[in-house]
Amino acid sequence: MNMADLDIKILVKDDSQKTQLTYLFYRKDVQKDIALLRGKWARRKKVEILEDFLELHKDLTFLRKKYKLSIVFDHVLRQAILDGKITQFSRVVQIPISRKLLEELEDISDEALWQGDYEVAYVALPEAKLEEIAKIIARLKRGHKRLAKEPKKHAYKLRTADMDTKSNMDRDLKWLLLHRQGMSYKKIHELELDNGETISQSGVTRAIQNLAKKLNIDI
Repeated sequence: MNMADLDIKILVKDDSQKTQLTYLFYRKDVQKDIALLRGKWARRKKVEILEDFLELHKDLTFLRKKYKLSIVFDHVLRQAILDGKITQFSRVVQIPISRKLLEELEDISDEALWQGDYEVAYVALPEAKLEEIAKIIARLKRGHKRLAKEPKKHAYKLRTADMDTKSNMDRDLKWLLLHRQGMSYKKIHELELDNGETISQSGVTRAIQNLAKKLNIDI
């Protein structure tokens, strides 16, 4: 399947979010599943009755479990399937949890931490101030970065360590699509020079090949 066939528009403004979503939605296997579900739901005018909501939830859960995604991706998967574009992406969700279940989760938290199969949940009282929450989150992010530098000592590895910096995702993705459509590295480089881009031809080639490798795309 050609990458252009699916044409999911990633319209979020944050560079870190855009990078993370591009790495997901331009994977060939993800595109294939999204395309099948888009075809299924395109035949329906709206998702408005309970049965439709339950069936869509089942489809989202299937994708999330198949690709080992966090529950925070449900909203963007829904947008991709129903709208063909992603305009909002929040990496934080609010889920009420009973105190009994919370105690059970606390008992197994150490095991999950060292196995590396976990997400982080913040427990806050309604009276907690924003400053208190922000302090805890900042401390945790610093801890994750330290763990990422010691993969042999810790099971957890920061998989999105490069996503806090401004990326060239839009540029590199444009070049990759042009190359897959038959344009040579040299021609792409010449076009970018005409547009004022200051990069060598080897730099263009390397950017395209690196992105294709990350997205598991043949070029």
